[in-house]
Amino acid sequence: MWNVWFDFPIDKTLREKECIEKGSLEKSRYDYYELMKRSLKEMYRVLKFNRWLAFVFQHQDPKLWQILVDSAENLGFEYVGSIRQDNGQESFKKVQNPSTVLSGQIIIYFKKVDNAKARVKLEVGEDIMEQMFKDIEAIIVEHNGASLNEIWNELVIKAVEGNYIDRIARKFESFIPAINERFECNEDKKYHLREHSSFSNYNIDLEKRVEYFIRAKLGRAKKDKIGLQFDDIVFEVIPLSKNGVQANKKMIRDILQELAFEINNKWYLKDKEQTLFSN
Repeated sequence: MWNVWFDFPIDKTLREKECIEKGSLEKSRYDYYELMKRSLKEMYRVLKFNRWLAFVFQHQDPKLWQILVDSAENLGFEYVGSIRQDNGQESFKKVQNPSTVLSGQIIIYFKKVDNAKARVKLEVGEDIMEQMFKDIEAIIVEHNGASLNEIWNELVIKAVEGNYIDRIARKFESFIPAINERFECNEDKKYHLREHSSFSNYNIDLEKRVEYFIRAKLGRAKKDKIGLQFDDIVFEVIPLSKNGVQANKKMIRDILQELAFEINNKWYLKDKEQTLFSN
């Protein structure tokens, strides 16, 4: 729009960068989404801490609003709120399609907050930080909860294999606040995924991830001295294990029979199973 306004030349390179759906290059929904994420990433990079972003969103599909908010939060922005702004008059397209075209736009407010995770991201880079967290998830699953020493000892090996050891060497202490923010540390000083959190590392075997979730859920129930119905376990585990390949009821039941016992249609963790919630 600005190039047209100032009568600047518009070539294919500029059109490829334009964050729209369809258009002269017939961009797909995926193209739109990827361009939007790249734009948000650059906005996050140039914005100072504790400063604000007001994002004017206008798209015919309101479902993309949630995708936009999720993407911004994954980058490190904090979602603050949204307001609708009326244009004052309806567009010709709105008049023609009153039930399918949105009128006005939504202004979405984000803030670049200063926290431990954001500091680590700036220090080592977003890609390295996310890879480090994925490797920590694998360590946690392998040990069914891992101490800080266990995480560091095994992370060194994974960082060498992943070619990022030079980025974290001699800096681990500065990462501890970010690890505490991402993961949950129990009374035994063992780190676990936070409740209702899912894995970002889908290279971890699906059965191992499902087993981890079942242990955690039954462990919480054991602490509360209650049993859980099969359906309650299924509806908790399946959404958390999703990554294109989903757990099914048979897999969950097979794992349950290894870890727990059933009384009156309720499942209880076996005493020999030690979890973060065991007494």
